[in-house]
Amino acid sequence: MTSTGEASRAIPRWRPLLAGACAVAGLALTTQAAALTSIGQGAFSASATKITFEDLPGDNSDIPPGYASAQGIASFQGATESEVYADYGPVLPGVAAAAGLGLIGATWGCDATCGTGFTLSSAKNQVGMFLSSNSPMTVQVTALRNGVSLGSVTPSFAAETVGFVGFQDPGGIDQIIIGENTADVGSINQLDNLLFENTGAGPRSGSVTQVPTLSQWGMIALFALLSLVAIFVLRRRRQ
Repeated sequence: MTSTGEASRAIPRWRPLLAGACAVAGLALTTQAAALTSIGQGAFSASATKITFEDLPGDNSDIPPGYASAQGIASFQGATESEVYADYGPVLPGVAAAAGLGLIGATWGCDATCGTGFTLSSAKNQVGMFLSSNSPMTVQVTALRNGVSLGSVTPSFAAETVGFVGFQDPGGIDQIIIGENTADVGSINQLDNLLFENTGAGPRSGSVTQVPTLSQWGMIALFALLSLVAIFVLRRRRQ
């Protein structure tokens, strides 16, 4: 017969450590997965700030420094010109108009590897934008706060269509980086109708997709590794 003290000493020390590590990994994974989410246009309220670029002359005109600063834009990166949709051919102007994008947007793309983006004067819980081109488009869009990536998505849109990318994060988003169009490198593409706002409510319509961050992928790997170790050790003890 084993005494209580002996039974306690017989419990392997790795078990409580492993259980604790798994619990911490699971908690961290759940916490981070609930942060940045991908949202649709319907998640924004009618009072969200909207930057339409319609007050610019278009047709390869430089976006002036300080543009839309009164509406909350600190600066644009890469998108240095405005452009009329009519320069993309006869189809895209009608598609853009039907989507409510007007006649003018901001361009990005070049003969090398060029993206664009914008920085907000203060972080907002929800940030979104419309993307379009007369070429097929596959582009990485990343949300940041204080220079740190919160996560990214890489949507693909057909030529002559308008797509939407939106993010929500309870801690706020103050920068968006849009990469090169890898489906047609060197093409000129259009960014339009930027939306951003602070809201304590969740998305108002449409599905919500969790956006994995690099740290979240790390926690996934750690959790999987710990689970494999636990299975291996338990099997060894049963032999």
